[in-house]
Amino acid sequence: MPLPSIINIPRELLDIITDHLDKPRDILSLALTCRRLKDILIPDVLNELEYAYIVAPFEYHHLWDHLSSHPELARHVRALEITDGTKTLTLPHVFDYTLGLSPDDAGAGFIAAIISMVLHVIHSMCIMLALLLLEVIDDEKGRDALDYLILILLKFGVRRLTSRVASHRRRKSEVLDLPNLIHLTIDVGSSDKPADSATVDVWKRFLLGCPKLQSLSILHSQSNPHDSAIKSFDAILDIMHWPYLKKLSLWPSICSPSTLNNFLARHPSIQWLKISNYSGPQFPVGSFQHLLYLSGDLSAIRSIASSKPPSLRTIFYSCHIDNTFGPQVDELVGAFESMEPTLRCVELVRKGCARWGDYTDGLATRIHTRLPRLRIDLHSAFNLYPGEDE
Repeated sequence: MPLPSIINIPRELLDIITDHLDKPRDILSLALTCRRLKDILIPDVLNELEYAYIVAPFEYHHLWDHLSSHPELARHVRALEITDGTKTLTLPHVFDYTLGLSPDDAGAGFIAAIISMVLHVIHSMCIMLALLLLEVIDDEKGRDALDYLILILLKFGVRRLTSRVASHRRRKSEVLDLPNLIHLTIDVGSSDKPADSATVDVWKRFLLGCPKLQSLSILHSQSNPHDSAIKSFDAILDIMHWPYLKKLSLWPSICSPSTLNNFLARHPSIQWLKISNYSGPQFPVGSFQHLLYLSGDLSAIRSIASSKPPSLRTIFYSCHIDNTFGPQVDELVGAFESMEPTLRCVELVRKGCARWGDYTDGLATRIHTRLPRLRIDLHSAFNLYPGEDE
């Protein structure tokens, strides 16, 4: 009986082993050890390069259906950014998001074919128009401006038309599992429309299929989200638990204080926290046993300082203040002072200039006067006060 080795183990066990290799070059090195591993793992290397990082809006249902029906590809996704539809897309090259439609979806396929044909006609007409105008325009700068304008119009048209195809895509009922997803970013945009129960259920099923999540970031372009958005995220986050979660960013806080407190209680392993516009009570002592890095506004820093996090080393504060907020400066420095036993560095980010309400230098001087042992870094500038440990 041959001794068990990595060469003759079942394929399912081999997949479990390679799922722990994040770098394609490590999988490639393993694949080059023998012919059997080469035949199995070389396609995995290509798929991992294609599917490791995806950026797409929530409305691209055909992409999610594609991943649902191909779990062997979904397991390669490590980072996912769900945008509000206005950012540049980053999709697998092998996945044509304009015509990547299932054969049974004849209506959407017909729409995509018509749009593809129209795009080719528009592109040809733009080229002909450009050639005619270039014969008229003698100025070189005018020609460059014309080329740039045509390019922008083409990109805008393609984005709008492909988005319209995605909106016609018929939703399916498969559950999307991303078992090896590590980083997830959700850009809600500026919409305050309440999510229906079906959409909330879709989000719940999706997030429950990401058991290895380590980093979660939820962004909203409005500093004070509407109550409808808060209720939707309360329903989603109330049931979530990721045992490996270490990084959480809520900018601004898009859930109620009670939901956030319960969520943090279920995730004591969080080491990196970014939060703003927190309106709840101060956190009790012992709430952040493993917190190393905190980024937030005055409301967040003040509320977390009361918990006296024993491991906090760095605070990142974005300065956008004016000369009328003297009491707030004292309150902010007081919060830093209460965390001084472990705090080592305060990073201050400049916004604007002094004429527009940026008093970063004054704040740094005030902090250094009361807490001389702290290191104070000014982003976009050199280290101002190195602190006693330097």
